[in-house]
Amino acid sequence: MKDAHLTDRPRVPASAPRVSIYLDGSKVSIPADWHIAFSSAKGKDTMYAVEPNGVLHVLTLDPQGRLRELSGLTDALIEDIMSWRFPRGAR
Repeated sequence: MKDAHLTDRPRVPASAPRVSIYLDGSKVSIPADWHIAFSSAKGKDTMYAVEPNGVLHVLTLDPQGRLRELSGLTDALIEDIMSWRFPRGAR
């Protein structure tokens, strides 16, 4: 994972319906049609979100509390996350 790094949050159309959720105690907005899962039920410090087209986003907050995306994940890691957090029956 040496190529993994934090980037700006995913861009979505302003007109897209959104829902508010809490990530590590901060309220964030995401598109209503994305499927989500959290890294842990206790801390909820990382959120996994899948767009309707199957694109995975790994979202977290940076030290300043801004929503950021973890990019540069390997295909193998993405597949592991997808099968772990979003079993085929749930996709």
